[in-house]
Amino acid sequence: MRHRSRPALLATLLAILSIVAMSVVAFADPSTRASERALLSAKDANQDRDEIGRAILEYSTARVAPGTTIDGGAFTAAYQQKAALNTVGGSWTELTNRPYDSDAAGYRDPFISNSGGGSGLVSGRMSALAVAGNTLYAGGADGGVWRSSDGGASWTAVFDDQGSLSIGSIAVAPDGAIWVGTGEANTAFENYAGIGVLRSKTGNKGSWSLVGGSALNGRTIGRIAFDGNGHVYAATSMGLFRTSDDGKGAWTKMFDAATFGYSPVPYGMSIVNDVAVQPGTGGQVVVANMAWRNGAAYNGFYVSRDGGSTWYRGKSGGAINDKDLGRASLAYSADGTRLYTVVESIFLFNKPNVQTGNTVLAGVYVSTGGDPEGAWNQIADYRKLENSGSALNHSKGYSPGIQAWYNQFVGVDPPTGTSRSRAGM
Repeated sequence: MRHRSRPALLATLLAILSIVAMSVVAFADPSTRASERALLSAKDANQDRDEIGRAILEYSTARVAPGTTIDGGAFTAAYQQKAALNTVGGSWTELTNRPYDSDAAGYRDPFISNSGGGSGLVSGRMSALAVAGNTLYAGGADGGVWRSSDGGASWTAVFDDQGSLSIGSIAVAPDGAIWVGTGEANTAFENYAGIGVLRSKTGNKGSWSLVGGSALNGRTIGRIAFDGNGHVYAATSMGLFRTSDDGKGAWTKMFDAATFGYSPVPYGMSIVNDVAVQPGTGGQVVVANMAWRNGAAYNGFYVSRDGGSTWYRGKSGGAINDKDLGRASLAYSADGTRLYTVVESIFLFNKPNVQTGNTVLAGVYVSTGGDPEGAWNQIADYRKLENSGSALNHSKGYSPGIQAWYNQFVGVDPPTGTSRSRAGM
């Protein structure tokens, strides 16, 4: 979690560094040393451990900013101050001609490196995707918004002049406008908070405007959903919010943990992970998942059957165990007759089990009829996913859903049908 306290962070680092030292001794085979970086010998382990520790602290500190005592508006204030600084003219000339290779074949640190994983050929973590006709929009965890008009062959940055480049969600409104929720919503220490929701009619650089003022400043925003009835919902780390889909209204809080008499945790947060509107109901049936990965009294599905006027905590029914319900992702079929969800298990998260491949996935479920209160039927668990072509089938102790607390996705395929679903963890 990005608000992790310094004592807890230091304790975690000590544990990590101990593993580093052991890994170095276990894997330091002189025959595999590379020219770019020699593997550590035992006598150098302490020196390198200190180096890694300093690097991790610096990396973590940047991402917990602005921390628990500084208002999230610090991002916007810093950006405004930067914009007011004087600039110096002139141009830059490149002095090197050797391309950067982040996946250098000679780099084989057994703990820190992802070498061999293809990191030199990928973009990094992408936390949001949206399709607007023939145009694709992709949001980076800390890389802003990118647009492609040629099926992903080339990409153009369209969001670099904004106060936050941490993206949690992208959605296309019924009128074609592009909405971007800033703040990556994956509840890890390396996730930045955002400055709110921005909207653009064209999706071009310089065309973005902040929606609803500063109400969502300092939040993370995991989903933006339109009800087709003039409203747009935002699933945030401080509850579920709604505004008008013309981008001109203020944000109104629909609910948070305190609304139902629960204590927001951790750090006073009410983490709404996802929100979905049932097609065919005129925006009347809306379901949201509010849950903390470790388990909290407020974990569950929250339902409105009157267009958001009133909300209640639903009973799942069927195969989903409400007491085990953690983070969840939601997706309706186009006709609204089926509702799919991927659910994290808080039992498995708190008590990892090697016998279950260390997964934290409770399962993939469907509610035939689309009722958010079920009855739910399980259509897949980690074993079925493992045996459905997953490369993790051959990875001992690392099964599908091992990061279901951290990254989830479920989508209906084809978009106009109800026959198949795709889930990602």
